[in-house]
Amino acid sequence: MRLRGLAALASQHRALGNPMRLRIVALLSHEPLFVCQMAAILRLSLSTLSTHLAALRSAGLVTESREGKWIQYAVTDVGAERWESQRAALAGDRDLEADAAVLLVARRIPREELCAAGLDYRKLRHPDLIAVARVYGRLGRGRIPTAGGESSSTCATSASGCRSGNADHD
Repeated sequence: MRLRGLAALASQHRALGNPMRLRIVALLSHEPLFVCQMAAILRLSLSTLSTHLAALRSAGLVTESREGKWIQYAVTDVGAERWESQRAALAGDRDLEADAAVLLVARRIPREELCAAGLDYRKLRHPDLIAVARVYGRLGRGRIPTAGGESSSTCATSASGCRSGNADHD
């Protein structure tokens, strides 16, 4: 049964009353994503992410589709409207900036590889992703192995300005 009027609006506000759910809708406003991609980007367990997605789906803010064994989520028109109404108020939020920066790098990683790594970016040995994660405090300190075995932790704070220490990697 679809909620209408005040009940629908209240349901949407309840769903968006959680900061993580706002981050999910913000992330999906960029593009549809598979569950394991979101889990890797947001650093959430699949069960926690599933709970958040169920609340957003129930409120009519996101929709799901299946591609074989993969489940993809997209923001609905209503979800996009709700996000747009909040975007200006959340400009400059560090978590949202970090999510967008990680998404830019994660787009270049094959879905199967990203999903297989789960929450451990180090398993990917992808220097740009590790560097972005470090800038936004999603990794601990220390030397980071790159694909070529060297260490790198250089990344501009701009979402598009990431460069690895590995010169032959673009």
